Amino acid sequence: MDGTYGRASTMMVKERMQWVIYGLIAGLLIGLVLGWLFSGIIGTAVKMLIVAALLVPIYFAWKFWRSTKDDEEAARAAREAAMEAVDAIDAQGKLVHEGEVVTEVRER
Repeated sequence: MDGTYGRASTMMVKERMQWVIYGLIAGLLIGLVLGWLFSGIIGTAVKMLIVAALLVPIYFAWKFWRSTKDDEEAARAAREAAMEAVDAIDAQGKLVHEGEVVTEVRER
């Protein structure tokens, strides 16, 4: 062997490395352009996720508050219905004196 095999092998490696470098540069440029094009979409998606993360706890707090308020309103309506069902003789009399309600208990 006269050593030409080694030089040909070295040339093939250099040629392959040259194409690898071209592919790397092309991939980086394409990635930069696509990243720049889609940055608005991705930025919007991230902003929407942040807003959702803030609104979800507020929504659940509101639902909890409504459920407790509905329970109070149902209890108040039940008390009022029970008071209306009582005979007039057994009902408590109410006096209003200058905007203030005074309950008067009548005894037989």
